[in-house]
Order: sequence, then C-alpha cells, then structure tokens
Amino acid sequence: MPEVEVNGQEFSYNEDRTGSRKLQISANGVPNSQHLYKFRPDPHKQKDYNKNQAAFYRDMARHAAGLFTNGSGGPKWKETGEFNWHGVEYSLEAY
Repeated sequence: MPEVEVNGQEFSYNEDRTGSRKLQISANGVPNSQHLYKFRPDPHKQKDYNKNQAAFYRDMARHAAGLFTNGSGGPKWKETGEFNWHGVEYSLEAY
C-alpha cells in the first residue's frame, strides 16, 4: 500500500473499488484506525485524473490524513472534509 506522512504520522491508503469508489486509509501503528471516505464528484470527469490517478489518490490521502486525531478516546476521523485537486473541489464523506 502506498503511504503518506502528515503531522509526523505515517498513513497507508488505497482506492477501494467495491461499489462506488472510496479512499481506504489507516494510521500506521494505530489499532482500529482504518477508515473509508467516499468522495464526490466523480474524478473520471476531470481530464487530469486519467493520467495522474496515483497523484490524485496521494493528494486525497494527505487531505484525509489531516482529518485524523488520536487522543485519549482513541483514533477518530472527522465525518466530512474537502480538498481541491487541479481546480476541482472534492468532498469527502465518511462511509
């Protein structure tokens, strides 16, 4: 699985293709931190996506990782988030 680092924490991520596409992400070394985000709009309608899919998912994972906290109550993910990729606004929603 590819990885990104955000705020000193490593995260593993991948595209989940079951049904609608989603981002699966987890904080490395943190039990029970696996999470799924569905995203909108469909990136296939964006010209840059088809030649840069790996970059799209890497950038989305960086933004999703910023929605993670690991406090005394255990790992938590925000329910929603947004990010901009090549001029298109994408929304993330917990699945």
